[in-house]
Amino acid sequence: MRILLAECVCRYDDARPRFVYGWAPGILLRAEWRRPGGAPGGRASMDVWTGGRAVVELLKVERVRHMFGIVGATFLDVLDTLYDDSSVEYINVRHEQAAAFMADGLARVTDRPGVCLVTSGPGATNLITGVAAAYVAHSPVVVLVGGIALDHYQKDAFQEFDLVNMFRPVTKLALQINKPERIPELLRGALRTAMSGRPGPVFVEIPRDVLSGKMSPVAALAPEEYRVTHPQPPHADAVREAVRRLRQAKRPLLLVGGGATRAGAGELVVQLSERCVMPMITAYGRNDAVPNAHPLYLGPLGRAGAPEAAAACRRADLILVVGSRLHQSRMRPSPLGGDGSRRPLPGPRGIRRD
Repeated sequence: MRILLAECVCRYDDARPRFVYGWAPGILLRAEWRRPGGAPGGRASMDVWTGGRAVVELLKVERVRHMFGIVGATFLDVLDTLYDDSSVEYINVRHEQAAAFMADGLARVTDRPGVCLVTSGPGATNLITGVAAAYVAHSPVVVLVGGIALDHYQKDAFQEFDLVNMFRPVTKLALQINKPERIPELLRGALRTAMSGRPGPVFVEIPRDVLSGKMSPVAALAPEEYRVTHPQPPHADAVREAVRRLRQAKRPLLLVGGGATRAGAGELVVQLSERCVMPMITAYGRNDAVPNAHPLYLGPLGRAGAPEAAAACRRADLILVVGSRLHQSRMRPSPLGGDGSRRPLPGPRGIRRD
């Protein structure tokens, strides 16, 4: 069988070839280099980890099962580990932008970190549009970039860019790891940032010599040991005030956003609506937050939303918002002309639970 490879990269240990990697879309191949006579190339000791293996082991703790990108020479130590570990699959794409979108989609569906792993230079810059989409959607995408060697920084090296500052506006956190022994601390910190509070993408650049550096095995820590894994309850006084306002309201309305879906609170939202006989509407793009066939559901807000939902907003004397940011496309009159009836700016008081 012949396979046309899009690219080949060679893995060296002690200036001797160890592995040759080749890839085509959806395929990752590895051939071991052997000396004349059949002796294999050098292998790393099993009781000493590389930085690349530490990265994979830390992601496995977060139940990461897929990584997206295009094979590059700067992160071959990660590929070495992935090739021998079938629990995590590296999925090759035709363009890194697709890797970012795939990681974003997986993160939204599974509520786990969506990981893309790419090389330096254009491998990283091609991700930016997809990462920006994850940023505005609060999607926990983890961008891992194998950077150029530390000794080559500030020397106009091949594919050298200031990627940390380039990604900072579209991520919750952007950092570089400059020592193998700091990989556990800083990668866990990035995962904590991505998954805590309002989720969002993070950027982690690890130079190739840090990924190939040797380190002691990392102690396994469950996610709850280094980040909050449960939602923070609202203050008791805020709950009492919300109850008081709901009891006084004559025409309350329930606006449900994607935060309710992420929290698995859809059924509780419906129970609240039924108990208070309170109509429900959904935020723009979040039509699936509540059952659309429910008799108390009026429709979505926003572009191409339901006129009934907009009318309910204007009529309500109190709006209870659950899991929505209330940004411009949900709440303001349409800038495209017309009477703005599809995207109203509400006048009544509101109660918001993000």
